[in-house]
This record gives sequence, C-alpha cells and structure tokens, in this order.
Amino acid sequence: MSGRFASSIEPEVCSLTCIVGLEHNGEVWIGGDSIAIDKSLDYYPQASKKVFRLGEIVLGVAGGIRTQQILKFGIKVPPQRKESDEEWLTIRLMSSIRDAFRKEGVMKTSDGMDDSDCICLLGYNGRLYTMEGTFSAIRSIHPFQACGSGAPYAIGAMHALRRWGPKTSPSEMIRASLLVAASSNAGVREPFTILKV
Repeated sequence: MSGRFASSIEPEVCSLTCIVGLEHNGEVWIGGDSIAIDKSLDYYPQASKKVFRLGEIVLGVAGGIRTQQILKFGIKVPPQRKESDEEWLTIRLMSSIRDAFRKEGVMKTSDGMDDSDCICLLGYNGRLYTMEGTFSAIRSIHPFQACGSGAPYAIGAMHALRRWGPKTSPSEMIRASLLVAASSNAGVREPFTILKV
C-alpha cells in the first residue's frame, strides 16, 4: 500500500516546496511551506521546518529531506575572518556544506563536478543569496528571490506586490507570495514559516 496510509513513507518522498526571500531595510526575511510529497502525489505535512537559523544565517531549503537535515544539524559554520561576505560564503561556507554532504552520502559527482539535490535561499548580513546544487551562491539584482517547485508563481507575486503594494510588510509580502504559489502548485502547502535575520 502506498500513500499516507502505508506502514512507512516510501523512500521517494521529496520535499517539493516554495521558499521566498526578501531584503528589506538591512534585514533578510525568508519564508517557506511545510510539505513533502511522494511519487503517488500523496502529501505529508512536515513537523520539521524548512526555514531555520544556522548561527547568524537564515536558511530556507528546497530539495531532499535528507539534505535539509544535514544542513540543519550537520554543518560546522566556519568563522568569517577578513574576507568579504561573498568570499566567505562562496569559499569557506560552501566548502563546509560540500564536506558534510559528501560525508553523509548525498553528493553526486559527474565529470568532476560536485552536485546535490539541494537548492536554498540564504540570508546573511542583510543580503539574500541563492545556493545552487553546485554550491555557488548567487545574489540577484532584485531584492527578492524564490526557489522550489512554486518559485515562478512566488516571484511573479513579489514583483506585483513591490509595485502595487509598497506599504505591505515584508512578512505579509512573503506570506502572500507563498499563498499564490500554493494556489497554483500542488507541491506548496501551509503552514508557512517566516524568519528574519
């Protein structure tokens, strides 16, 4: 038997999701949903949050549940020394994440390139970055970004909200964009978690 009435969750359960981030007045706000879906499209609300703090960082994670758990519990955040934020993120922090993924067996290597099933939004020192599966950290020209299966809907909503709803608070903007994503993508569902750094 498959689905939510099965005796155990099938290994193909994945965390389809929507994660949304926004830079606002020197702070970064990140929000995400709480759902996992299996290959039969049965869904499993997760008690474990996809948006969480890691030291001075806020992370919102899309991708496999195992990679979420490793990011939450298995990363040693290296100290930032004299290097810039971008250098620290792209070299020292990403190396720590790559090492943890390799140690825990969630890394794939093809043609000499490391890759994972993880994509996340990362807020640090007032700036928002997208961490790709290949361990690059990208900052958009826009003050907002989204990732996961519902990302296109959320990005469209954020564009509209910033243009026509300038008095909307950051948390309300993120919640509204997550609701738009949930209305159009089966992989996005409440409850939502929204944190700032």
